Formats: sequence, C-alpha cells, structure tokens
Amino acid sequence: MITMSPEEKAFVDKELKLLVDPVSVLVFRPENRSDACESFIELLNEIASSEPRMTIRVIEEAAEREEPSEQNVDMFPAVVILDKDGKDHGIRYYGAPSAKLVRTFMTDLALLSSGRHGLEAPITERLTALGDDHLKVLVTPSAPNIEQTIEATHLYAYVSGRMKAEVIDLVQFPEIAEKYHVIDIPKTISREELRYSGSFTFEEGLQILEKRIGDTEP
Repeated sequence: MITMSPEEKAFVDKELKLLVDPVSVLVFRPENRSDACESFIELLNEIASSEPRMTIRVIEEAAEREEPSEQNVDMFPAVVILDKDGKDHGIRYYGAPSAKLVRTFMTDLALLSSGRHGLEAPITERLTALGDDHLKVLVTPSAPNIEQTIEATHLYAYVSGRMKAEVIDLVQFPEIAEKYHVIDIPKTISREELRYSGSFTFEEGLQILEKRIGDTEP
C-alpha cells in the first residue's frame, strides 16, 4: 500500500474537490506483478470508493498484447487517464506512480475532469503551432524539482491536442536510463532528437521546444 503523509493526503483531497466530470483511470498491469503496481491499484481503489466520478479499469499485459487497446501501451506497468468522453489526451505514466508522481497524477486527474487549464489564447496558439510531438520526461519518483516539468509537459499535451507526454519512472525502467544516458533528472526527450536535462517552468519549456534548445551531448 502507498502510504501518504498528512500533507500528501490533504493534497489528494484538495485535488479531488476540483473534479467536475467523470474520469477513467486505466492501469496496465504487468504479467510479473510488481509491488509498486499493486500498491498503486490499492490506492486508486481506496480513492474511488468515496469518489463516484472516478472509475478504475485494470488491463492485464497478456490481454493488451493479444488485442491492443487504442492507447497503444508498450511498457508495463502503465497508467492512462481518459476524460468523460473516453478521450485519451496522450498523457502517460510508465511505471506505477509513487512519491511525487502521485501528486502529479492527481493534478492530471483534476485537469482531465475539469478541463480548466487556465491558459490564455496566445499561449494555446503557441502550443498548437509546435505541431506533433512525443515528449518523454525521465524521472525518479523522489528526485527534486520534477513536478513542474511533468505538469508543464502534460499541459502541453492536453491543450495542443497534437502531443503525447509521457513520464517514465527510471526506477521501474532502468533500461531507459541506459538508453538515454541519463545523468541529470528530470531529462526530457522531444521527438527522439532533442534532449534537455534539468527542470523547467511552463514558459521555459515552451521556449525550449520552440527554439529546439537541447543538451550538447550526442
């Protein structure tokens, strides 16, 4: 079971109060069930037991590989949130959320339920102008300064409608850390060609994507 401090519990309760419309959480469970995934499912069920706007669906890896879903999940465990219309906004968690990722997950839940992103038209136009993109934010759940980067990239995906934004937990997927030569966390990958190490705010990240500012490493 994921245990939460009083502060974390208060944050979860605060985000639940922001829910407006129903949301569905899809959890893609690995064949070799992990403690992290089972704990997260337990936490979700606990939350959903008192929150009628939230439903949980667990999809087994074998079933997903046999008949792939529209979400096209290829790593397990994974978590996807759908809005009231069953729409997938491209927001993904690879690795069951724990520690700080529970907080960003709850923020995503409120965003997809309420639709309230708080961005003005000039900003949404800049996001749309970026075109199609596939963002990967590589993190460890307890690393400092990861939340603002995750929340920024998830807002980009939600508002633009032309992006995917994934969070990949390197503790649960250490091979990804090796693939991208991760030293600093968070590390953000855009279209597999741009790599940026370090945290960024919403505006900083938008400029990074617009100007294609990346690491000097190959």
